[in-house]
Amino acid sequence: DVEVGLDTMVDRYSGDLPSIYAVGPDELRRAEAFFSPRFETATGVWASALWHPSKGFDLTLTARGDVFTSDGAVEVGPSPRASMRVPIHSKVAFLGAVGIAPQPPAFAIPVPAVGYRRLPGGLGYGYQKSAGAEIELPLRFTGRAVGFHHSYFNLRDFARDRENFSFEEVQPPPTSPAQAYGLELWLSRKLSERFGAFVSYTLSRSVMGSTRAIPERVSPFDRTHVLQVGGSVDLGKGWRASTRFLTYRGWPDEGSNPFSVVPIGRLRPFFRIDGRIEKRWTWRKTGHISLVLEALNATGTKEVLSRECDLERCKDEAIGPIVAPSLGVEGSL
Repeated sequence: DVEVGLDTMVDRYSGDLPSIYAVGPDELRRAEAFFSPRFETATGVWASALWHPSKGFDLTLTARGDVFTSDGAVEVGPSPRASMRVPIHSKVAFLGAVGIAPQPPAFAIPVPAVGYRRLPGGLGYGYQKSAGAEIELPLRFTGRAVGFHHSYFNLRDFARDRENFSFEEVQPPPTSPAQAYGLELWLSRKLSERFGAFVSYTLSRSVMGSTRAIPERVSPFDRTHVLQVGGSVDLGKGWRASTRFLTYRGWPDEGSNPFSVVPIGRLRPFFRIDGRIEKRWTWRKTGHISLVLEALNATGTKEVLSRECDLERCKDEAIGPIVAPSLGVEGSL
């Protein structure tokens, strides 16, 4: 089977900038970098070939190219991919995948609508490899265990020192990539069912450096444990509700030395609950229109970024709470 396609996303962002009389020049520059009005697009063209010589055996090769624009700046990123699914038993299959994924410069903490204008420093790239197994379980559940190794290049230079975010310096030197490796466990029932659910757990390690000039050290943004639990239920008459619980281990506590090879301890873990409710109306035979209300971090949880200690006590510095409600309309023909 051969497929070709085109997808595009167009975003228009705007924000309220502080008064020039209320903040200093540096603060105003940082606010403009994140919240100035900007027009962005992300467009991808792809061709994919799927070969399935026998039932359950799939080999997929994909060639894809992406074009990113932001406020007049343009960057092009190739992203070839290959994946395979090989049955080794009636209910067990081997999974393998390799690929390259580009992305525009992104803020270290994923916040809707917060990003960089004009793609400073160019695109970042992730070289991704994974292998694992999938098993079919009773009640239409599926289990999966996958080991992975990712290498990242030309990323935003947040991970040098979390204590001093720099919104204007763009990339780390090319001689110092970042890596992530670990194991992901996944148990799910399709969310398209009347009742769907999933549980995922990731055990991983993120490191910086590993070159002759720069020794390997644990990344200040390492998350050793990540757990997600979610579910979706069809309430009838076009109503559907879903929720997700997310928690992960706190960032390494670097103390007074952000370049230490081994972290001193860990900051406080983070958790949040997201919610979504949807009302769908059918249109003609195959189309639909949906009204969607969502809330990210509905619990209003703050995230601890750093810790400062003196002779008497320690104080955690947190960001937030960042709560992102949204109201949207979705449709299909």
